[in-house]
Amino acid sequence: MPAIHTRDNAQWFRRAAEHGSGPAQNNLGILLGNGNGVRKNVEEALVWLRKAFRAGDPCARQNIAITYRENGDLKTAVKWFRKAAEADDHDALIQLGIHYYWGKGVRKNPRAAVQCFRTATKAKNISVVGRDDAFFFLGIAYHEGRGVRASIPKARRFLKRANIDGDHVAADKVLSKLRP
Repeated sequence: MPAIHTRDNAQWFRRAAEHGSGPAQNNLGILLGNGNGVRKNVEEALVWLRKAFRAGDPCARQNIAITYRENGDLKTAVKWFRKAAEADDHDALIQLGIHYYWGKGVRKNPRAAVQCFRTATKAKNISVVGRDDAFFFLGIAYHEGRGVRASIPKARRFLKRANIDGDHVAADKVLSKLRP
């Protein structure tokens, strides 16, 4: 069976989106925002992503946030990451924490960032990759002593947990620098 090209996907997503499918609206918004198989059109991407949000697509909030972030509107991105996190999208909680940690689009607040990461490590509605990232950022916070008291043993513990499957390259890299 031949591979389906992204342009073909975009045509099918557009047809389904025009008929009210929330997931298709979300996917079309992503394609338009990235320019995958279609001419990049951020304004139209946001129109479709907002329609997906109104249709109840659970991924739309975070995708709206990502689209704003990738196009430099960090304050609006933070607003949408917050909405997604409040709707129990705990992967968005990690993104919100990252913005707090570095003060991008929001006042820098490492303590709030650490709280986001801690909450994400215990969350039920989170991806495996998201949980690993939450442990990674907790490890970074303990390593740097930002938002928490610096602790190399805790940093090691969280970084090891982030890399439990051996697939978190960044955690492995930081861990290699912490080893005696």
